[in-house]
Amino acid sequence: RQTLVKFGPPLELRSLLRAGAEEPGNERDLRRVARLLRAEFRNERELAIGPNLSHRQTVVNEIIDSEPVQQAVRDEAQRAGVSVERAELGARRMAVEIASDYSYPFIRAYDIALTALWNRLYDGVEVHRFETIASAGTGAEIVYLPCHRSHIDYLLLSYVIYHRGLLPPHIAAGVNLNLPVVGSILRRGGAFFLRRSFKGDALYAAVFGEYLHTIVARGFPIEYFVEGGRSRTGRTLAPKAGLLSMTVESWLRTPARPLVFVPVYIGYERLLEGDAYVAELAGRPKRCLLYTSPS
Repeated sequence: RQTLVKFGPPLELRSLLRAGAEEPGNERDLRRVARLLRAEFRNERELAIGPNLSHRQTVVNEIIDSEPVQQAVRDEAQRAGVSVERAELGARRMAVEIASDYSYPFIRAYDIALTALWNRLYDGVEVHRFETIASAGTGAEIVYLPCHRSHIDYLLLSYVIYHRGLLPPHIAAGVNLNLPVVGSILRRGGAFFLRRSFKGDALYAAVFGEYLHTIVARGFPIEYFVEGGRSRTGRTLAPKAGLLSMTVESWLRTPARPLVFVPVYIGYERLLEGDAYVAELAGRPKRCLLYTSPS
């Protein structure tokens, strides 16, 4: 039930062999062909299941041991008048708060649950031009940039990506969603959490920046909403360049592979939070989706 078969474009043998070879088919040519085929298979494998991601605790340790975070720890210890060990403990807590806990078994469970949910909510989902993502994403770092109108956005986009044979992305989520039980479930689906503002907290900014760099450097696809929050009116909100800037800066540190930005428009005939948005526009305070129910 979990078998994916892909047919790549045909590769002409003549184009793979060394140009002007006097004795085609010798051992060197065979090694060249085998090497090129392995590269093709490796790229397809990374698109489908992603590069190797170490255990969450290992990633946290790497972030804390990195030079940018260690420098921020020393600066924080000096600023706050505390020991370096105490400042480092604070940085470690921040990293644990941020980091996802990606789990393939949970992705499979999401697939089963979301399939049942979509069949109850929608008559159908139309997807356009997805083939351009697969072609552009081979051997590249993919950054999905969807518009944001509903909590359904990130669930639906990951579902569509998964069902077309690509790896669901790591998703930037507001720390307000890091609730008991819910936060753990979202983490296993690839969510990593960030505070609404880093202003005045250089240590947190360094830890988060290093975590984002770790994901980008390893080639994992990521997703975030440049609008920052959900639109209540249906109009696209003005972009916020914070995460976008950090992504570009991270790539410039180690430009090992191309960086591909994929803008994604998601449109609905009816929003799950539609009634709550109407109430907010009428003056009621903003409420979490977990405590509202569509009529």
